[in-house]
Amino acid sequence: MTSQSLGHRAITASAGSGKTFQLAHRYLRLLAGGASPEEIVALTFSKKAAGEIFDSIVTYLSDAASSSDAASALSARLDLPELTQEDCTAMLRTLVENLHRLRVETLDSFTARILRRFPLELGIPPGFTLMETEGAAAAAVQQRIMNEIFRRGASDRDSQRDFLSAFEQANLGRRSKQVAESLTAFITQYQTHMRAIPNPHLWGHREVIWPNGTPWLNDTIDVHHAASQLTRLLHHMHLSDDAARRWDSFIAAASRYTVNSPWTQEIKYLFEKLCPCLDDLRAGAATIKLNRTRLDLCGDLAQHVLTLLTNLIRTDIEAALQRTQGIHRMLTVYDHKYDEAMRRNGMISFIDAQY
Repeated sequence: MTSQSLGHRAITASAGSGKTFQLAHRYLRLLAGGASPEEIVALTFSKKAAGEIFDSIVTYLSDAASSSDAASALSARLDLPELTQEDCTAMLRTLVENLHRLRVETLDSFTARILRRFPLELGIPPGFTLMETEGAAAAAVQQRIMNEIFRRGASDRDSQRDFLSAFEQANLGRRSKQVAESLTAFITQYQTHMRAIPNPHLWGHREVIWPNGTPWLNDTIDVHHAASQLTRLLHHMHLSDDAARRWDSFIAAASRYTVNSPWTQEIKYLFEKLCPCLDDLRAGAATIKLNRTRLDLCGDLAQHVLTLLTNLIRTDIEAALQRTQGIHRMLTVYDHKYDEAMRRNGMISFIDAQY
């Protein structure tokens, strides 16, 4: 077996599922196949995991070099029947003699080393400072940008207006008392996505998400007509006082629901009862249970209920589309100022390094 026959492999799995075990075995198979230590890179997320991989490699080889039984066990574990105790001893010697060339480390440390070796080739000023993405330095840069954006008499008033307009759109027009906290949350959650997908056309545009359209947004509906007719029909039914009150509250809230409306308990209670019945409502007959009382929704009754549900779902989809577009607009302005601030201070973060 040669190292070339193994090819490249990325091992991704959840915590505790055996990545360290797999990576250590992969490393040993490459060594056994003739790869030299400086040709192998084993990367993981934490220093602890990198240390565990290295310890496993050394332990396996030390045990196999000192015991024929351990060598046989390792041979079986690696599915390399030709591997002998002498081979394991030679592999251990090669490993020890090349400790300074080993690359068993974290993704961040590997990235940092590449950046420092080739700054000009990567368009980075030599002598840059590598900044933790969520460290104190990053928070300070973010605060400076916020101060510049909100500073009275800011030199770039157009940029300031664009940012505030986008922030309002991202919040669907709702005023927030914790503006800084909201902005920080948006930046933390979405900046990486914006770097990966910078094209604004891919953020919150229905024709991209649904090239062939979606019935939730395509069909024309008359919400107010449905609400008035549903109210009339329900008043002819023998409902309990509590059920009648819930229906009246739901119809009133659902008929005037907009992208800026809160999701109230009046909507939530019946919405959760009705949503599982969507297919039945489309078919023209559904049954729901309110306080141990069954209510049959048939014909026009079912159709008007479906119209109100459609309005709620459609409105929330529209709200999500608007919010997504606002987030992208806001992050575009922020990212421009972020790049300026980072270059001005000779800094780069791990997020910057990826893109």
